[in-house]
Amino acid sequence: MGRVAVTTFDGTLNGYSRQGLRLLATMMILPPQDGAFLSRLDCLHTEELLCVHPRLRAIDEMGAARCNISRGYLPGGIPAAGPGDQKLCRVQMPAELQNSGLTSGPSNSSSRTLMANHRTLLSYALIAILLLAPGTFARAADTPKAPAAGATRINPKDGAEMVYVPAGKFLMGSTEAEINDALTAFAHFPGVKKEWVTDQGPQRSVYLDGCWIYKNDVTVAQYRKFCQATGKKMPMAPGWGWQEDHPVVTVTWHDAKAYCDWAGAALPSEAQWEKAARGTDGRTYPWWGGWDFRKLWCSVGVKRQSTAPVGSLPAGASPYGCLDMLGNVCQWCADWYDENYYRSGNDHNPQGPATGTLRVLRGGSWRNDNAAFFRAALRFTGDPTTSFDYIGFRAVCTSPN
Repeated sequence: MGRVAVTTFDGTLNGYSRQGLRLLATMMILPPQDGAFLSRLDCLHTEELLCVHPRLRAIDEMGAARCNISRGYLPGGIPAAGPGDQKLCRVQMPAELQNSGLTSGPSNSSSRTLMANHRTLLSYALIAILLLAPGTFARAADTPKAPAAGATRINPKDGAEMVYVPAGKFLMGSTEAEINDALTAFAHFPGVKKEWVTDQGPQRSVYLDGCWIYKNDVTVAQYRKFCQATGKKMPMAPGWGWQEDHPVVTVTWHDAKAYCDWAGAALPSEAQWEKAARGTDGRTYPWWGGWDFRKLWCSVGVKRQSTAPVGSLPAGASPYGCLDMLGNVCQWCADWYDENYYRSGNDHNPQGPATGTLRVLRGGSWRNDNAAFFRAALRFTGDPTTSFDYIGFRAVCTSPN
């Protein structure tokens, strides 16, 4: 059988991490009496690859094998089939090892190619796959580490602080027992329809990609900046007048979407909103434990006359640090509403029905005076063309940038 030269990728130019190179080298190992393996890598300038041969324990001390970069060539001088900017490294022996009996095949005045037996042919097949489809090989250096849950960053467009909700599953909706409890709570409340509660079930496990969601509702000041930048008119002021640090209200669904488009964001899906509000464990409220009107801005126990500055009640923060997920203002979501959607909807990044007449609202508001309105799973609806002084919104970003 023929004998071929041992090769490996240049670490930096192809984007492989040191761990990735070591793994690639491991795939190329022959039995110790025949092969060479990667010991350590110096890729500061991708100038040399240091190798250790099992028969020579002190090869590093003798002047380790240097790697000459050879653009676009496979072992034996065969042109590579990969993109032009990809390079291969040919491992060559230093002069003091040329007569060690460990090399064979063609040579020249500068160096001799370190040779291995035909079993390395499998390695070249793997290399060819990597050249033609680099994405099939794990590239740790190219994959950024996901942020920690609750990590924060700023949207430079509007200055909004965002918190990170990591990818994964969460419990969405309510159990049958929770729905029955809610029906009991609403039993003597005028105007409440049964489907306002039963549409929360069945509870199901839903997977969502990670996202950055606004920590607070969009404020009057932020919305005013949007209007000034786009020439859009401010909506009609509420009865208490515009307060710059309060959530903007009297905005339609279309107004909210236009803001999000300008800010490089989007309205959260109903599922994104609910996960940001209650975490992954199916809790009833953003905080752990029972009902506590002191943790949200509402009219339960005390009649409120207006909204409050965003983030006024940090004790009501969600597991990821979102504030005012319940109370202050109801919040527009991206989804169309369907009372039966939980029975048939997608459980992987659900986006709601394709069509509808009403949009989803979440969260309850400063006007609500019944604690039953403030369960994190409760779904509200609204005509996307209407606006009220208790409806606002927040935004979400899914792009890593």
